[in-house]
Amino acid sequence: MIFHSFTGFLVVCIVWIATVANPTMLVAQGIEQDPPAPADTGFTPDWNWSAEQFMATEIMYAFGGQKHWKDKSWNLAFDVVAIANEREVKRLSYQWNRSTNQCIAAGTTPDGRPWMVNFSDVTTRIGTATVGGKPVLKRELSQILATTAQDFTEHLREMLLPFFLLDSGVVLTMAPDTTLPDKSQQTSGLDAGMMQSGSGPSGGPSGGPSGGSGHGQLSTLIAEFTLDSLQPSIYTIFVDNTRGIKGVESQMGDRRAFWWWDKIKRFGDIRLRIATRRETFDRDVAIQYENIKLGKFELKGEG
Repeated sequence: MIFHSFTGFLVVCIVWIATVANPTMLVAQGIEQDPPAPADTGFTPDWNWSAEQFMATEIMYAFGGQKHWKDKSWNLAFDVVAIANEREVKRLSYQWNRSTNQCIAAGTTPDGRPWMVNFSDVTTRIGTATVGGKPVLKRELSQILATTAQDFTEHLREMLLPFFLLDSGVVLTMAPDTTLPDKSQQTSGLDAGMMQSGSGPSGGPSGGPSGGSGHGQLSTLIAEFTLDSLQPSIYTIFVDNTRGIKGVESQMGDRRAFWWWDKIKRFGDIRLRIATRRETFDRDVAIQYENIKLGKFELKGEG
C-alpha cells in the first residue's frame, strides 16, 4: 500500500523527462580531448552491405568500434542526473554486468526513502525490489521491474546509441541529406511549430530539421527498433563526413526528444566514446551522465 506512490513515481519520471522539453534533438557540441584511439582491426568492410549497414558500421567505428564493444568482460556503472532550472531534480544510479545482464538500479522516492531494484537478468525483467530496505508488495513488483528495465534501456541506448544500430530487430533506412539549426538560433518558434504540426520543421521525421546549419550538409540514418514493447522507438541520426554524430532526434510513440548532445568523452582502456551530457534544445532541462565507470568490477547493492 505504501509503495503505490513509488510505482507511480517511476512511471511518471520517464514521461516527465521526455515531455518537459516538447519536440527534441541530440547534437554533439564538444569532445573532451585525449590521445587518439588505436585502429579498430575489427572493422572490415563487406561490399555486400547495404548503404545503411555500411553507414551504421562507420558510425560505430567512429565511437570506438565493434572490437571494444563486443568484449563483454567489462562492466558499466553510471548515474543519470536530471537538471531543471539549474537544480538537480532527479538522480538514478545503474550498475550493469554485461556478461550476465545482472543490473542494479537505485534512487530515492519523493519522500526521501531509498529504493533499489536488483535484476538477475534485466533483459527478462526478473529481479527483486526494495523501498527503505523492505521488499515491495508482490502485486507491485512486476510493474516496478518493467518500468525500471525500460528506463535503464532508454538511458543506455541514448548514451551508447552507435553500438546498438546493428542489433537484430533494428531496421535501418537512409534519408536525404539535411542541415541542423545553429546552436544560437532562437527556438521558441521552431518548437511551437513542431508541437502544432506533430512533425519536424522539414514536414516529417525522415527529412530532419532544416534551417541555418553551422555543420553543413549531413547524412541522415534512421534506426527503427522494432522489438521495443508496444511501439517501436525511432532514432534519426545526423552525421558529418567523418561519421561523427551531430544530432539525434528520437521518437517513442507520441514522445519526441530533441536534445543538444553537449559532451562526449572516451573512457580508459575500453576506448569507447560516450555522451556525458545532453540538453533540451531550449536548455530548460539537462541530462548528465555522471560517475561513469567501465571495467572489471563487482556489482554492489544493499538489501
